[in-house]
Amino acid sequence: MAQSTVFSPVEKRPLEKKYLLPSDHVEPLSLSRYLPSDTAYFYGFPSGEDSNFFNAVPAWIEELVAGRILTCAGPSVRAVEFAASMFPEIWNFLKNELGVSVIPREHTLTFPEEINADLSGSKRNTAIRSALQKMLETRSLVMAQPYLEPETENLYHIPPQLTNYLNDKMNLASYIPTQYLPKIERTYANGLEFSQDVYAFALPCVVKVSSSSSGDGVRICQTQQDLQDAKRDFQCIHGRILIEEFIPAPLNICVQFGIPWDAHMSIEVIGYHQQLTSTKGEFLGGIVRPSLPAPSFDQISSLLLNTILPRVREMGWYGVGGLDVLIARDGRFYFIDPNFRMNATTAYLFHVKNGKIRTPVLSFIGLYKGTFDEFRKVIAPIATEGSAQQRISIVSLTKNGVFRFHAGLLFNGENEQDLSESAKHLLDLGISSRALEKVCDESV
Repeated sequence: MAQSTVFSPVEKRPLEKKYLLPSDHVEPLSLSRYLPSDTAYFYGFPSGEDSNFFNAVPAWIEELVAGRILTCAGPSVRAVEFAASMFPEIWNFLKNELGVSVIPREHTLTFPEEINADLSGSKRNTAIRSALQKMLETRSLVMAQPYLEPETENLYHIPPQLTNYLNDKMNLASYIPTQYLPKIERTYANGLEFSQDVYAFALPCVVKVSSSSSGDGVRICQTQQDLQDAKRDFQCIHGRILIEEFIPAPLNICVQFGIPWDAHMSIEVIGYHQQLTSTKGEFLGGIVRPSLPAPSFDQISSLLLNTILPRVREMGWYGVGGLDVLIARDGRFYFIDPNFRMNATTAYLFHVKNGKIRTPVLSFIGLYKGTFDEFRKVIAPIATEGSAQQRISIVSLTKNGVFRFHAGLLFNGENEQDLSESAKHLLDLGISSRALEKVCDESV
């Protein structure tokens, strides 16, 4: 089917054919620059395997992820939030004690408290869909990974089928030239078909659930045992499975961009972050280095601004997103994963571009067990915005049995040891974090 007939914009608008990198902008960068006024943004995903999407992330992470929008929504976008990040003591600590610049509380929409981390799977999806229908007006919602059920379709600004199509790895070739994509060696209709195949794969290879995110559906297979483990892990997946060639690349980045809803505004490349991943390909955190361009970044940006993103805009999509890119030692680059939604470091890239953060920053998820007084004693000295002792910048905070937060670790880019030493200091304070642990391990 032609893209113009399948995915047409909600509102026909003339397309501006000038595509540039961000220049001197009047207002601070935020989601409000790219989305219609009064948009309700829900940084959320279906749980389990709903709406043709595989999501194995625990519910508490979903709560934390949704909160990332609070510092970067801007003046005209509303944030859809879980109750865990909106309890008065959490909000007051974040805003009034730490001095975090969050949007006004009246610009937030909060789910009922019964939608919490104890609710998962189909029950969670049903409860969220019902709440969204009660909370939102027609054509007001942008959701990171939309539900496809008919009863919610009228809520979205952008057709949900379009966002889901763009976020499916199988469809990358419909808007990215194939010479910039890894070869797909084999495809399967579902996990069962993949698990039963006795084909002799060339190793290493990468196994991917076609529609998934954050490394949930990715397995890097170096050995036959890795491959058998992937078959076991994915055997119950209903969606498509892809087998891609393995690209040996020393650098894995996510290039983030903005396509404004106002077609008179130019498409922009916002910046990039270096991906911090586990050996299996799971996303752990991102490193933003304000003054260090990545190899081939100019060529990647040119391809995005002049070829890839204009195609996406013409399909009817707008907003902020990111594309994961592998950069090989010889400078060749390959797009490996689409993220047509906010990303884990979007808030930090905005803060860097707006001059709020001037040092390199590592985004991470932290966990702290203790009383509120104990948490305050540990966190306030290192997280109070603008203080001389500030070492982290928090963008999202929840409490559901334990304290969990999404933060950026500020470090000295001129001193290679500062990142690992700062990460160790946080761990010594009683903060648990896989990203911080990986940074320390890699420095040994």
